[in-house]
Amino acid sequence: MNEEFARRTRAYPMMLFVTYSIRDGSEEKGYDAWLQRVDNPFFNAQPGVFHYSNWKIAGGANPFEPRTHFDFLGMTGEESFDPVWNAPEFNRFRNVWRHLWGVAPIADKAGNSQTYLCERTAKAEMPWGEFSVLLPAPAGETLPGWDTWRVLRNIRGPELPFTAFHVRFVARRAEFEALAAKHDRAMLATLIAAPSDQPE
Repeated sequence: MNEEFARRTRAYPMMLFVTYSIRDGSEEKGYDAWLQRVDNPFFNAQPGVFHYSNWKIAGGANPFEPRTHFDFLGMTGEESFDPVWNAPEFNRFRNVWRHLWGVAPIADKAGNSQTYLCERTAKAEMPWGEFSVLLPAPAGETLPGWDTWRVLRNIRGPELPFTAFHVRFVARRAEFEALAAKHDRAMLATLIAAPSDQPE
């Protein structure tokens, strides 16, 4: 991974954190490939989107149950929220996703995905990895070696059971296991899709 790409993956100050589940049988029908081929390129090409990646929960304590997936939708700043959230092309694409993969009727938007506006409050020096570790945190806490995000507001869906969370990227599952031994609320996720390894 080149240095410029690695920098961009974690340089955004605001993000939409999206949690969701997918319809039974979606993985067998090619959901991961669709994210890589269609969904991820679409979102990363839109104005206001700084860096967008798709993840599947793979172990540890899952505070989002029964939700099984999440996205980091990094934005250039809070001014990007309205065009990212309300632009017609985004809403049309979200309806396509609900039609193809959603677990609830298309009209039940909160039943398909839950979205939270988050602000970065701490950034650690670490490389991008194929695994991410999330750790719920009390407001105001920082943790050496972890990024920290504060939940500013609930955009869609139920309230989260925490007001902040730490994120750490790791290259191997064994690194997660070492972290989980110290933090019993840690959750592991595996990367499904992210932009290609090329600077803009």
